[in-house]
Amino acid sequence: MKGIISIFVMPQEIDDLALVLERLKRNSVFIDSSVKYKVDITISLSDELTDWENSKLPKEYFKERSIELCEKYLDWCLWDLQWDNPNILGCVSQRRYSLRNNPDADFFIWLDTDIVFKDTTLYYISSAYQMLKTKV
Repeated sequence: MKGIISIFVMPQEIDDLALVLERLKRNSVFIDSSVKYKVDITISLSDELTDWENSKLPKEYFKERSIELCEKYLDWCLWDLQWDNPNILGCVSQRRYSLRNNPDADFFIWLDTDIVFKDTTLYYISSAYQMLKTKV
């Protein structure tokens, strides 16, 4: 079974992303090995959404920081990280991207960076999906 966790992040949410990825890492010890997860993350570095000329931090900082976070916290799953997709300017376009690029997924989790969740959340989500799948 394959689950996709889709996250859209604005540059000012990079520290929130760190907290979410750390929570996902804690969750990973409770998941069933038959469930494979992939985390799709887009950090929007669009010139349309951020005034980079007046930013104290350059785009490169967010690229490096997001790679560092993924390597530190997502060693338990597959992950896809992108920054410069002009078609993704918000969470809804991120969700469409994840749906389109993961046709083999059994379920999706749309995750925002301001959500706090327990260490057993992924376990309960995948267990609920497995129960629903066997009932059908």
